[in-house]
Amino acid sequence: MRDIYNPLAPPAVAGIPETGPAESDMPFSYVYDVTLSGGEQLLAQQVPIDNDSDFVLRGIYYSWPTGTNGTFTLRLYDAQNFALSNGPLYNTNYSTDPSAPTVVGPELNYPAGNKLQLDITDVSGFGNTIEIVFIGVKRYRLS
Repeated sequence: MRDIYNPLAPPAVAGIPETGPAESDMPFSYVYDVTLSGGEQLLAQQVPIDNDSDFVLRGIYYSWPTGTNGTFTLRLYDAQNFALSNGPLYNTNYSTDPSAPTVVGPELNYPAGNKLQLDITDVSGFGNTIEIVFIGVKRYRLS
């Protein structure tokens, strides 16, 4: 039988070395809030990564704080600005449940001071107020 582990849990739980001897991980999330008008397309949106540590992205979920149920597309990029998909993905590909977010695997490393970049487009024809949460860890380098 194949071993199965939770990809959102620290890798050490599954017996995988998670950091080097001079690194320490702390759970952390970045939040991106946006209000889109009907049909609005926002390209190259940026979520700045703090300068104090790298950010390792492990999961994502979204919610509509205003309670609307519009449809939108999302396209994510890695730290070198390479798209993670051939095209934008509909919001139905991502979880709305904070206790069961969509897993990003393999995890993505964004260096300190870099940015998490995304394109987001409303395809519902109605306005949307959206909150996207990027779950992961801050990876501190110890001296």
